[in-house]
Formats: sequence, C-alpha cells, structure tokens
Amino acid sequence: MTTSLPIARKFIVLGIIVPLAVMLGYLLAGPVTYSSLTVYGMVFSVLLLPALLKWHHLLLVVSLNAAIVAFFLPGQAQLWMLLGCASLGISLLNRILNKEFTLVSVPFLNWTLVLLLLVVFITAKFTGGISLRSMGGTTYGGKKFVFIGMAIIAYFALSVRRIPLSKAHACVGAYFLSSLTAVVCNFIYMLGPGLWWLFIVFQVDYVMGQAVEDFTVGASNVKFSRLVGLGPATLAVICYLLSRFGLRGILDVSKPWRLLFLLTSIGLSVFSGFRSGVLFFGLLLGAQFLLEGLWRTRLLLVGTLAMILGFAALIPLSDKLPLSVQRTLSFLPLSVDPLARADAMASTEWRLQMWKIMAAQIPDYFWLGKGYATSSSDLYFAQQSAMRGLAGNFETSLVAGDYHSGPLSVIIPFGIWGVLAFVAFLVAVCRALYCNYRFGDPALKTINTLLFAYLLARVVSFLFIFGAFDSDLIVFCALAGLSVSLNGGVARRSASVQTDTKPLADLVSTPATAPVLAMRRQQPWRK
Repeated sequence: MTTSLPIARKFIVLGIIVPLAVMLGYLLAGPVTYSSLTVYGMVFSVLLLPALLKWHHLLLVVSLNAAIVAFFLPGQAQLWMLLGCASLGISLLNRILNKEFTLVSVPFLNWTLVLLLLVVFITAKFTGGISLRSMGGTTYGGKKFVFIGMAIIAYFALSVRRIPLSKAHACVGAYFLSSLTAVVCNFIYMLGPGLWWLFIVFQVDYVMGQAVEDFTVGASNVKFSRLVGLGPATLAVICYLLSRFGLRGILDVSKPWRLLFLLTSIGLSVFSGFRSGVLFFGLLLGAQFLLEGLWRTRLLLVGTLAMILGFAALIPLSDKLPLSVQRTLSFLPLSVDPLARADAMASTEWRLQMWKIMAAQIPDYFWLGKGYATSSSDLYFAQQSAMRGLAGNFETSLVAGDYHSGPLSVIIPFGIWGVLAFVAFLVAVCRALYCNYRFGDPALKTINTLLFAYLLARVVSFLFIFGAFDSDLIVFCALAGLSVSLNGGVARRSASVQTDTKPLADLVSTPATAPVLAMRRQQPWRK
C-alpha cells in the first residue's frame, strides 16, 4: 500500500506526460496545420477542465457575443458553439448524478424551439442534406444549419441554470461587454501584418471590408475605411449602461459621466458605416424610453429639443465628416458627399432588386423551402457572371442564400412551416421577456427592461431593416435564455397583488362598502 502512490505517479509521468510532451514538441517544430491546432486545442481543453466544470455557465455567457473562434475546430467554428455543448452536457450530467440539482424549464419556449428544429431538420432532409465543406462535403450551406442547431443548444444551456441574484449585473455586463472584442479585430488589422497571426483566434469577418478598401486600387480619398467592429462594440457599452442604470439613471444630471459615455458611444458608432446601426440605436433607445415611462415626464420635451439641436448642429458639418460617417448618415436629409450617397443608394438598390426577384419565388417554396444546400459550381458561375457584367452584383448573395432580409431568410429556405415555427418562437420569447419585465424581481428591473427593449428593437430590425435567420437566431435564443436564467423561469403576477374581485355576496353591507356595492350593481359585466 505504501508504494502504490509513487508507482501510479511514475506511470502517469512516463506513460502519459512524457509522450504527450514529445508529441507536442514534434508538432510545434513543424508547420501549423489544422491537425496540429486540433491537438493543441484538445490539450488546452484538458488543462482547463477544472475551470470549465466550475464556470462553464459563466464562460458561455461571456462567449456569446465574443468575436473569438475555436481555432482548433474545422470551419472556424465560434467559441460559443463549443461552450454551449459543453455547458449543456455538464448541466445534464449534474442532474443525473445529483437528484437535488434542479433544472430551470419553460415548456412553452422549449416546445417552440423543438418544433423549429424539427422543421429545419425535415427541410434539410429533403433539400440536399447538411454538407460541410470543412468536413469534405461537396456543397455549401451546411454551416448555416450548424448555426441554427447550435443556437438552440445555447438556449437550453443558458436557461437550465439559475444565475444568482448577486451575480446578475456582472453576468449581464459580461454578456454585452464581450462584444468589445469586435473592435479588437480592427485594431489587430491596423497594427500591421506582424500581429495578423492573432486572427487565428479572433474573427476576421469584422475587417474584411476594411481590407478590401485598403487593397483596392484607386485614390485614397474615396475609400470609406469602415470600422465594422465599432458597431457591436459601442452597442455593448450602451446596453451595459442601460442594464446598470436605466435610461432614467443615465439622464441623471448629477451623474454627467453616464450621459457622456452614451453620447460618445453613439458618436463612435457612426464610423462603422452602416445606416442600420444608427436606426437600431434609435429603436433601442426609443423602446427603453417608452418602457421606463419617461414619455410621461418632461424628458419627452427635453429629448425632442436635444435631437432637434443635434440635427441642426450636423447641417453645417455633414459634408466635412469622414466618408464612412457620411455614408452612415446618408439616410437623413443632410448634405453629404455624392460618393457616400451613391454608395449607400447602390447598396439599397441591389437589395431591392434581389428582394423583388426572391418575392416572385415565394410560391415555389411555400410548402417546402429551398434549404441552404448550394453547389460549388452554381456559386462559381454566379461570381464569374457578376465579375463579367453578365449578371447583377447581387447574384452571388442570391445564390448563397444571403438575402439581407429577415422575412425572406425564413420563408425561402423553410417555407410556410418555418415561418409559423419561427413566429411561434418569437411570440413565446416576447411573452417570457414581457412577463419578466412586468412581474420580475424589482432588483432585476433595469436588466429586464433592457432585455425586453433590446428584443423589441431586434424584432423590428429583423422584420423591416436587416436580418438573417441563421445568424440572428442566436441573438433571440441568447436573450430568451439569459432572461429565463436570471429570473429562474418566467415571472407571474404576484398572488398578493389582487384587485377587487370578491363576489358580491362576500361583501358586508356597511357604510364603507355601500359605494362599492352600488358601483358593482351598475357594472353587470364584472360578475
């Protein structure tokens, strides 16, 4: 017995650690490949296993908005996908091993997501299946199916565990502020090729437009140089302020730094070059303003005057701002550079042309959707036709299924059944977040108000401004899962708060109750 422990320790060192160190040294000496990255990721995951077992739920919350990829997985899978599967698995394992461990469940939300997943699976079955190019598949589009499935898994992983009330603000802050990693991508690109190896970990999508502008032949003064990462980064700061203080607290004159942070974030967001970003900020702040009841106060007049003065201040400066800012503000009646307005109008025009073509195809995909499967030859011919001027510049997006429209991104791939399932899910999410906003814990009032306002702004933006079902579903699932996790389910009207609903016979006829009896006799509809 006294020698068993040293023998076991020697066996672990000589049989596991030494061979693993030799293999890692061999891989590090060679070129970086996906196989070597997979091994690094597996070893790194094993080393982090104790932390993962303890903080898997918090890590999932942080990763949902982080622009970080799981570099050791093929296909540039995002980190939240891996953590969502791990967190759900650990929670279910805890429930199996510990009968006292309870899981939070909201049946009406769960069943809508199961229905949605069933529609997606059946559509994939009859429209070419799920094929991943990163796994050797011959068609494109499988990645979108993966995004949808992983978004549903992320909801269940988020919602089954209750976030303690003492950690609510920290978790919500971590959820939103992790979007600051998006602007880190732009900083990495601007710091030069010496740091571009960091894009192994950070998403490269946020700098593609910036790179195209920099490497396009032409005069430098006509380049837009849009900092795409500023959009989600500034939105993260605004949402954190709203979740912490509410709009009423931000406008508190005794705390001017809060309003300064809000205005600075809005000012920086216009450098992203997207008109939809400014519109979404307006929707979010407008929904927050209404939900907090500020429209009944003098702040309505103050806010209206402030917007009028701000717009008046922009008039003499509008054509002197950077082109990316002018493009963002081109939807307003301001004098902007013709190049910025032409670029924005061209973007709108090709979207309208694509929507017109796809709207005519809705009857063809009404009962059975088109799915996401796209052959590589179709995509290649669309690209070549667009380059040679034989087709519109929207043909590539059309073939790839990127319709830049929320409703079309649902009905074309999944038909009427997908629309019904998704609408049912949105109604369920709105119901859950509204109940938590109305009847939730007062300590979570600012958080629940922001989550409901954010959801309303997202729904309006998805339906009327810009949306993509495969990429936006994780936003709706994350909001629903986070709200359920914070409130321990869906809050209901407190039983202690009751109105005068007693039967007429239960009221004692006294001088104090006489007016009530008379009123109820005159209102037979209350019986």
